[in-house]
Amino acid sequence: MDPACQVETVQEHGGSIIVWGVFSWKFLGSLVIVPTSLNAIRSRLATVWLDEHSSDFSVMNCPDLKPIEHLWDVLEKGVKAHHTTPATLTELCRDLADVWQAIPLERFRKLVESMPRRVAAVIKARGGPNRY
Repeated sequence: MDPACQVETVQEHGGSIIVWGVFSWKFLGSLVIVPTSLNAIRSRLATVWLDEHSSDFSVMNCPDLKPIEHLWDVLEKGVKAHHTTPATLTELCRDLADVWQAIPLERFRKLVESMPRRVAAVIKARGGPNRY
């Protein structure tokens, strides 16, 4: 996996999760929360698969073409806005799911509708900095 796509974080209370989400213009899909306690063999298998298929996703290595990044920001801000900080992974998962389900339809529709403008901006900037 490309190291540029990985973000290292420090956990205050130990433990971590991986969050997958999907959306389209019509709907916000389920948020999938994967405990990182999956055994190392499965993790290595996933990494090997991603390495082998990374060229299939090369266009998506551009952050400007990943509108879901905006939804990850919504999740982070939403969890931080709760009155109490999640003390356990279970509480964190619950809070993430609550925030995800509360994202308004208009929010992800605007993200989908922005894709032609995003692609044009990336092409115009030749992959360099742009407004997205």
